[in-house]
Amino acid sequence: MTQSYIAFDLEFATDEALFEMHRQIDPASNRKAVAIKTVTAAAALEFTIAASGEIAIGTLASWTLADWPDEGTLVEQALDFIRRRPLHKVLSFGGVAIDVPVVVLAAMRHGIVLPRQFQAKQLPWDRSHIDLGLLIKGAGKSWSHLSQVCLRLGIPPALITAKAAPVRPASLEQWEQLRHHVELDTLLLALVWFAWCETQGHEGIRYDPAAVAQIAAFLRRRPEHGLAEHLSRYQQQLEGEMAAQYSHAA
Repeated sequence: MTQSYIAFDLEFATDEALFEMHRQIDPASNRKAVAIKTVTAAAALEFTIAASGEIAIGTLASWTLADWPDEGTLVEQALDFIRRRPLHKVLSFGGVAIDVPVVVLAAMRHGIVLPRQFQAKQLPWDRSHIDLGLLIKGAGKSWSHLSQVCLRLGIPPALITAKAAPVRPASLEQWEQLRHHVELDTLLLALVWFAWCETQGHEGIRYDPAAVAQIAAFLRRRPEHGLAEHLSRYQQQLEGEMAAQYSHAA
């Protein structure tokens, strides 16, 4: 069946005031606590996979604190994007452990109604939110980071190195770099999802052509992206590999 998805990612930072209050209660408190994280940026990439495997690329949207006055307004805008697409499945990587708790706490703090995909599940088979990291982990104990999975798929290290080191914005230019970072995360998440779908026997899905289509669509929407050249090179690499495969098959 045809299914639409939203690859969703957040960036957050430690709220220093909250951290100090935590330390007053527990001096051993550290900066990893989810409850002291505040959202600084979010991105959503919409796409649809038809039953035949055909891929349609939709909207790419992002929000940062350079655009909106506070966390509450930013989170409301990002969640409204999802709320207006109630039948889309939301994809995250490690979202169950970090992103979802952070966004739920932000919604609680600012009185925001969560989209159904992030509301507490009443039915055990509800898959409106899919944590791809959890799917890959399966019943095992070891988690893989999105960056590790991307490298395993052959995605160029130049894209992963940039992804692993987001800036702490101090200027409009750095805020734009953070936007590029969080948007790239949604693209990489979509690529990993295509690889997962291929392993699960989804009819018509092959990683190389699906990735080429997704990267091309991303670059049409963000030609000014800071890593556009690296993305274009990866697209060309995949196209070359596909051409070689077709040549051998002939």
